Amino acid sequence: MALMETPENIVKSFFESLRTESTRKNYSYGITRVLGGEGKASEFLSLADRNKWHAQEYLMHWIQQNREIGEYAVLNYLRGVRALAEYAEIDLKWKKVFAACPALPKPKDDSPPIEAIRKIYALGDLRMKFLIHVFISSPRVGAFEYFTFRDLREIEVGGFKIGMLTVYRGQAEEYITFITPEGMAIFRQYIDYRKRSGEELNDSSPLIRSAFNPFPGQGEHSSVKILKPKSVQMLFRDAWIRAGYPATDRNFKLVHCFRKFLKTRLEDTEMKSNFIEMLQGHSLRLQGHYQKTKMLDLAKQFVTYMSSLYITEEPLLLEELKAKEEELKNSKNEWYIGMKRLEDEMNRIKLLSRLNRQLDKETDPSKQHDLSLKIEELSGDSNQFI
Repeated sequence: MALMETPENIVKSFFESLRTESTRKNYSYGITRVLGGEGKASEFLSLADRNKWHAQEYLMHWIQQNREIGEYAVLNYLRGVRALAEYAEIDLKWKKVFAACPALPKPKDDSPPIEAIRKIYALGDLRMKFLIHVFISSPRVGAFEYFTFRDLREIEVGGFKIGMLTVYRGQAEEYITFITPEGMAIFRQYIDYRKRSGEELNDSSPLIRSAFNPFPGQGEHSSVKILKPKSVQMLFRDAWIRAGYPATDRNFKLVHCFRKFLKTRLEDTEMKSNFIEMLQGHSLRLQGHYQKTKMLDLAKQFVTYMSSLYITEEPLLLEELKAKEEELKNSKNEWYIGMKRLEDEMNRIKLLSRLNRQLDKETDPSKQHDLSLKIEELSGDSNQFI
């Protein structure tokens, strides 16, 4: 099919249609590397319009000549060329072209080490920190399309304030999982930040919103948009790179690794396997909703073993301090109980001594009998102090 415009005009309007400067730069660089410059782009469109087979052969030949630059670089450079061809409505057989690319290494699916998580956690802002806590609670990235405020509720279990998160609310896959007190502390800070920025929050507000200007000028209004799954993936891609874990150097997946982290860490505890499956939404649903008793059991199990999911060491230290305070309290209680028993024993001995003196002086047989009975009763009471 003949082009409706000149190739030069198509190339020009293509770059003008790109929304961001970074995309324009990336596509321009890729087109330059593959076609020999932006000026060559119009020649490629003319070739592809006349003979698609020759255009495809050119691209596959370029791939063969540039395999040494790496599989990721080859694919990135070709994206700009493909976007240009699709904009010009030239339908090349891209599946055949990409088949000539060097095979991408199969991503490993290990659990990320806690040190790696702590690195991106330390580099992140409040939103990023909360994102990490949410991911550790098990939802897949697709669930972020739906999360609103009503999906997260703070509950108290065993003296701990944890978050109860409903995933895929109203859908067949709906399930409940939990966020640690450490994560809920970050959530409260994140919400306070949004409120201070002028956002009015309600149950339908996005649980995690896209980036916004916290200091809009007079008359300006920052629209509230939910953070989309694709944006989440881009955030974590950049975060792992900044933390020193690019895709080529890590043996865990971009965001799915956090589900692996939860499963691996909890399997190292004594938590029952069926509860771990429930936290990941795998089993024990009843018509889309958890049975109340099952949910409460799950919450108790989570609180029992949630310390294995902490990111920083601060919550562990606080729990250790709380345990020591409880131990000291119990020790004090035992000391007070022991002192009370000792006091009661001293009073018993004093009373026995007084009664024995009265018995020695008493001449009335009936009174002597009554005193003897009291002495015998008090002497028997001594067994409770042994």
